[in-house]
Amino acid sequence: LNPREEDYPYNNVVSVDQKQFVPNGKKPSSISMEDIAYAYVPTNCTIHPLSDNCRVHILFHGCLQNLNTVYVHSGGVTFNDTLVRHGGFNQWAETNNLVILYPQASYSDVDPINPLGCWDWWGYTNNQYAWNTGAQMQTVDNMVQWIIN
Repeated sequence: LNPREEDYPYNNVVSVDQKQFVPNGKKPSSISMEDIAYAYVPTNCTIHPLSDNCRVHILFHGCLQNLNTVYVHSGGVTFNDTLVRHGGFNQWAETNNLVILYPQASYSDVDPINPLGCWDWWGYTNNQYAWNTGAQMQTVDNMVQWIIN
């Protein structure tokens, strides 16, 4: 592993339209996902197709770390892309040619109920949640295939 780059290129974070990757023409909100994801693309890498010298890493955020989480204790500040830009992962990715995909789950007070914006690790979308046939995992896999090909 190469040492991290403290001054990584901030503009190497790109938005990815998650809507186009949701299976069966569903809306992202129907499987508790945001409309957009992010990817960090190191200076020496390209995506769609992925450069031969680069690899893909997927970073699943935790509960309350998604794009639209609002922190009550911070005066109602929205989390936005804080994890994506300031989590420290991009500094390692830059020097190790790792494209990092940051897919985004979303919170929801209606079906599917996901009040903390967590990834489906307990079955709130359906009983396929932990398998590659689960809608969230299919969506993420579709994004990875797009990055690679």
